[in-house]
Order: sequence, then structure tokens, then C-alpha cells
Amino acid sequence: GELDQCADGISQIERHTEQLGKYVKDLDKRGANVAQLLRKVEEEMDSGRYLTEETGKYLKGRLREADLSRMTRHRLEKLARQFEATGGRFEAVSRTVLEKQRQLSGALMDQERGEAG
Repeated sequence: GELDQCADGISQIERHTEQLGKYVKDLDKRGANVAQLLRKVEEEMDSGRYLTEETGKYLKGRLREADLSRMTRHRLEKLARQFEATGGRFEAVSRTVLEKQRQLSGALMDQERGEAG
């Protein structure tokens, strides 16, 4: 049902987080295809961010409902805690990625300037 979908959404955010972490490491490797990797990073971040927003909205909305059974409320609260942790990790990795993107796009521009000169 809906709660399973929500749990699945959280797992997907977890996967995006792991994938982003891998891309960050790949970006550090010599001879990495930086432009291609940055494109992939962008896609992962967009999907992850979208999932994070939608899952957060869903959980907030459901937890506000007054007529939840104890079991449902318990499961929702558990999912919310899981979501907080996963969302936090996603945010942290996103910040690392953005920092990396800034460094690399600067380096890419310097490189292009060098080649143009």
C-alpha cells in the first residue's frame, strides 16, 4: 500500500545517496570524464531531491491526520525517523557534490581558457 511506497521512496533516496558518493570518488580519479560524470551527478541529485520533497510532504500530511490507527501512526513515525536520517545523508552528500562541482567547473573553465589561448 501507500506506506510500502513510502518505504520504497526512502530506499530510493538511499540509493541516490550511495550513487552520488560513488560519483564523487570517480570525479577524483585521474582521466575521469568529468563532463559526463557531472551530468550523471545532476540527474541523481534531481531525482533524489524530488523524492525527498515528495516523501517529506506525504509523511507530514499523513502524520497530521487525527484518525490514524495506533499501528499506522507507529509505522508512519518509524518511516519519518528513517526518512530524516536518509534525507540528512542525502543533503550531506549533495553539499559535497556541489562543492566538487564548483571546483571542477572552475578547473574546466581554466582548462578551456588555456586551450583557447
